[in-house]
Amino acid sequence: KNLFSEDFEAEPLAKGDEGQDLGLMKKDTGPYPPFPPRNAEPPSDARKRVLMKVKQAATEMLEKGEADKALERYNELIRTGGATALIMAARADILLNQLSRPCAAIRDCCAALQMNADCGKA
Repeated sequence: KNLFSEDFEAEPLAKGDEGQDLGLMKKDTGPYPPFPPRNAEPPSDARKRVLMKVKQAATEMLEKGEADKALERYNELIRTGGATALIMAARADILLNQLSRPCAAIRDCCAALQMNADCGKA
């Protein structure tokens, strides 16, 4: 299956021998966070400084426990050309561990690995 399609379906949740839920996350539904623009030009030095401030703001929001707001900052960063494999993997980490959105996290990890196959965080 193509993980990047909107109709991606997760496997059914596993059940134990007696039918109890094994504590697995449920499939999340869209909308999924945006991917970086295709064929985006590398950001200028001035734009890189702005993007670094956005990334710093996202980190501060995470430290305060504001995962939804941090996700919005990462979305802004990615939409405006600041996407790297590590940025995509960091957003996936928020999606999975803070917001319980495993399908969205998988999409971001796949995108990160397409950008850089050596990205260990993905």
